Amino acid sequence: MFYPIVVLVISLVIIEQKSDAQELIKLQKPRLRNCRFDRIYQFGDSISDTGNCNREPLCQSHSDCGSHPYGMNFYQNATGRCSDGMLMIDFIALESGLPLLNPYKDPSANFRHGVNFAVAGCTGISAEIMAENKIFNTAFTNSSLTVQLDWMSSHFQTTDCRKKLKKSLFLVGEIGGNEFNYGLLQGKTIEELQKMVPVVVQTIIRGVKRVINFGATRIIVPGNFPIGCVPIFLTQFMTDNSNAYDEYHCLKDLNNLSILYNNHLQQAIDEMKKKHPNITLIYGDYYNAYMWLLQNAVRFGFDKNSLQKSCCGTGGGDYNYNILKRCGFPGVETTCSPEKLNKSLFLVGEIGGNEFIYGLSQGKTMDESRRMVPEIVQTIIHGVKRVIGFGATQIIVPGNFPIAIDELKKDYPNITLIYGDYYNAFLWLLQNAGSLGFNNNSLQKACCGIGGEYNYDVHRRCGAPRVPVCVDPSTHISWDGVHLTQNAYRWIARWLIDDMLPKLNCQV
Repeated sequence: MFYPIVVLVISLVIIEQKSDAQELIKLQKPRLRNCRFDRIYQFGDSISDTGNCNREPLCQSHSDCGSHPYGMNFYQNATGRCSDGMLMIDFIALESGLPLLNPYKDPSANFRHGVNFAVAGCTGISAEIMAENKIFNTAFTNSSLTVQLDWMSSHFQTTDCRKKLKKSLFLVGEIGGNEFNYGLLQGKTIEELQKMVPVVVQTIIRGVKRVINFGATRIIVPGNFPIGCVPIFLTQFMTDNSNAYDEYHCLKDLNNLSILYNNHLQQAIDEMKKKHPNITLIYGDYYNAYMWLLQNAVRFGFDKNSLQKSCCGTGGGDYNYNILKRCGFPGVETTCSPEKLNKSLFLVGEIGGNEFIYGLSQGKTMDESRRMVPEIVQTIIHGVKRVIGFGATQIIVPGNFPIAIDELKKDYPNITLIYGDYYNAFLWLLQNAGSLGFNNNSLQKACCGIGGEYNYDVHRRCGAPRVPVCVDPSTHISWDGVHLTQNAYRWIARWLIDDMLPKLNCQV
């Protein structure tokens, strides 16, 4: 499937540093925590792939998901997720209080909390059965559900996880949708694809049986999305016949194909439940989740004029989709035009401090450094004006020169222009460090470094051979003598948010 959308309302996301040096995104109140999942195992396609296709040379070379703008909202990192940011499996992991799942094909990954076996573009049935039906896999991957299950078998042979699966969650899918996607795009009729439904469903059910035989006790088997609602097919099968569309402007025939498939899958799951009464086996109703989102989209803040348009793509028209100018192609970007920036927040800085740091470290006097101040400030102000010229309306300018910001406000009375007071935020942290859990004896010592009163030596800096790291970085403000620790940044960010929130005119 190409365009998954689902809504999960998420509480405040924070970052915590763990002893194994992994950064984990966590929720304050994960709603699945009471399920006590200790691992999640995901099988599937591009709905769920977090990087396996990227590690298959053929798949990677034919995938658009491995480069910008994919991942633009995931730390600006195109990990192979086929979205601008996180996927449903990421949110499910977070809501379970677990780290994001690593892709199976990452040899250096940590799999203590589960594995993601999904591969973008894959099918449920094998390449041989696809060939029998004269349908070609244009993603160039043979990593079907059976292959992914074989990976799971190999994984369990090298770990002792199999003994501990009673507290694990298994998601067998969404998978089995690409058979129909490829078929439709290659000219197969609805009737031809309907005949494939039993074969696809039985392949998935056999996969569920294998998972149960491995010891799984809690399993979700998702169905397919309403494919008649997504831009690729709305574009491909556009028609002037108004009767072809439902009240949400989705193509009825294509949605009926999804419904047929989902009904067969649900029936098969119900039959399996009778044979395995001690197994929690759940149908994941992706179809109605999508329709619920579509029906309530405007209330959730989605643009009512873009509900069936691709954000990333070039094509214009009703759906902003052109298969020859897809997202990820050269010159194709997201449709974030300047008129849409009135809901964006711009941070211009902190920048302009390194001029003084480099100068002081190279022997410049205070007087010489002071003479540079006006030029640096004007450079930043010019930058702010350029950002305003692009359409920005809410801007934070961190630093030590609020006077210039005040002057700029007079020129732009309709712009929310805020001075980010990093100076006083840092002083507040320094003054309250003990009560916030920092070590009073290390407030101005580098955690990572060696030498002298401040644990800093310019010739033996953090990252150099045999330069040690403090036992617990969360007790130090300074990380390497120049930059701060994650815990320090967290507290400073909290101070800044409290300071700036009233000025941003937010509805709280």
